[in-house]
Amino acid sequence: MSGVVASCAAIARVQPFTLTLSSYYFAPNIRNLAIAAGWNASAPLIVSITATTGGAINVPSAASASFPGGLTLQIAAGARVLGAQVGPGSSRGGTAIKVAQAITIDNLGSIIGGGGPGGYGGNATAGGQTASGGAGGSGAGVSAGGYASWTSGTAGQTKTDTGFPPAWEIKGGTGGRGGVEGAQGEAGSSGVIISGTGTAYPGNAGMPAGYAVEGNSYITWINTGTRAGGVV
Repeated sequence: MSGVVASCAAIARVQPFTLTLSSYYFAPNIRNLAIAAGWNASAPLIVSITATTGGAINVPSAASASFPGGLTLQIAAGARVLGAQVGPGSSRGGTAIKVAQAITIDNLGSIIGGGGPGGYGGNATAGGQTASGGAGGSGAGVSAGGYASWTSGTAGQTKTDTGFPPAWEIKGGTGGRGGVEGAQGEAGSSGVIISGTGTAYPGNAGMPAGYAVEGNSYITWINTGTRAGGVV
């Protein structure tokens, strides 16, 4: 895999093996990458992250992916580990690092949750009809295709009745913009009664940013560095 470099001291089996992630990566299977690079599946494993952008790292339980000699993530200065980009309807942005077994992290860079999705626009009603609000935008984060910036929300529906009086025109609110990495998405705008009589409803709040870290109880920190989006 491009950007993945392995090195192993041949002096003794107990020497740690280092796997370096030096170019963009997304949701890496750390154990498989290390084995492919020459790790013997038992020595202490160090994952050195030097890429300026990448993320959505998941370290599952030892039953799913074991690291008998221990696992250490070293995040270099200037490197950013980000959460995945998620779209409207998600409860929060993507998690940057999720852990379900004991590991060590030395963070000299940044661990940042993905931006929260924007809130849906508010509805508007009149004459028994509803103009629905638009969907919120996606938050910024990493994806299989590379880093993805936030996106704008979509416009709400417009409905009009020009027939039997009273005539009316209503419009659903626009969905909120997705948040930048580490930030909540924007709220959707309220529905609008353009003319006539009806009811306009407020837009929905934007969703929170993704967690920087999930599974903090499993982690021994050497340096915490910059973390944005919450640690749980």
